[in-house]
Amino acid sequence: PDRVFSQRIPVTSQPVDGAFHITGRLSAPALSGELSTKKLTWKGETFKNLKVAGDYRWKTD
Repeated sequence: PDRVFSQRIPVTSQPVDGAFHITGRLSAPALSGELSTKKLTWKGETFKNLKVAGDYRWKTD
């Protein structure tokens, strides 16, 4: 199966909340949405009250 990342990236966080919208054809979906968490740790760095939003187009990204 295809993977979004070429290698495993360990991420730990508090519960994650978010909403996604998926549009387009099944062979080339487009995802857009927002995620938020109170705490996320990645590579020894801790981020608090993190909110991210974005779009991902499977065929071009």
